[in-house]
Amino acid sequence: VHAESLQQVVQSQREVTEVLQEATCKIAAQQSETTRLTTDAARQICEEKSICFTLSE
Repeated sequence: VHAESLQQVVQSQREVTEVLQEATCKIAAQQSETTRLTTDAARQICEEKSICFTLSE
């Protein structure tokens, strides 16, 4: 019974780890997309206002 209990704990921890990894990947992808959109918006504002400087990518 003890071995089964430990096995369930290990399986549960694996599942939690998978969920956390998936969530972390989604967050990173969203942050990347937000950065891209912010950079695009800043470029557009700069072009509209004729501000001459380069935004680093």
